[in-house]
Amino acid sequence: MISGVKPKTLLNTILLTLSIFTVIFILFFIFNNFLQPKVGMYSYLGEKRSFDEAHSQAFKFFSNIAKGRKNCTKGSQLVFYSNDSKVYAICNYIYTEITFPREGGEKLELPFYIGRVRDYRKVWSTVINAIIRIPEAMEQGVYKSPNVDNYYFKIVPMLPLCITFHNPANEYIDVKLAFTLYINNAEIKPYGNPITFGFDGKWHNITMCFDIISESFSSLTEEMLLEKGHEFKNLTKLSNEVINLTYHIELYANKEILNKSFTIKIFTGLPGILVRE
Repeated sequence: MISGVKPKTLLNTILLTLSIFTVIFILFFIFNNFLQPKVGMYSYLGEKRSFDEAHSQAFKFFSNIAKGRKNCTKGSQLVFYSNDSKVYAICNYIYTEITFPREGGEKLELPFYIGRVRDYRKVWSTVINAIIRIPEAMEQGVYKSPNVDNYYFKIVPMLPLCITFHNPANEYIDVKLAFTLYINNAEIKPYGNPITFGFDGKWHNITMCFDIISESFSSLTEEMLLEKGHEFKNLTKLSNEVINLTYHIELYANKEILNKSFTIKIFTGLPGILVRE
């Protein structure tokens, strides 16, 4: 027996403490699941304009690697900070040159076409991986862009890419890049299909750089979140301490240009995640 404390008083104190913790847990559960604002299955974090300065820093670093002005130790983790965002990325990149004419492989199946139906054939593919270690606890959610009925995720995957067309004969070019994303071995299909980005036109010698991955999760309508929110659900796994990212990248060319003469150069790397504050 504890000196000076009656058994009944001690028992009452313990029961009172347990009751308080139980009430707190119940209130937290109710708030988190019923009272906290949500858009579809995701917590609504409010209206906010995101400038993604850390993403700009990472993209600039990637561009300098592509130009030979910067370098990093392959496999090392890089962190870019700003007031409104953070980027965690892995120094892993791929460079390739794809020359035409060449033979095409399997056909790209698309749910719809803009304009006439075209036959795209695979001409190149690769896989790039990243294991990201997050030093802090994070929770997924969505923000609303001011003055626009669009939403964007707090935590999104990213993959910068530059594509160069060297086309001395000024041939007509019609190709598509297709991205399939896996997070912790679970496939993410934000629109029910691979993320695609098309190039259609005549260019003599041009380089274009972009990050279609982060953009695909950064301008979403409320209708899309409500109707197709389940297709984004694996994004919540980005709150884990270790995140395994795998990107399958494929290049498809219109069957009609397979016998043309031109070269496509692709440089991609710094796979990672963007976290908006």
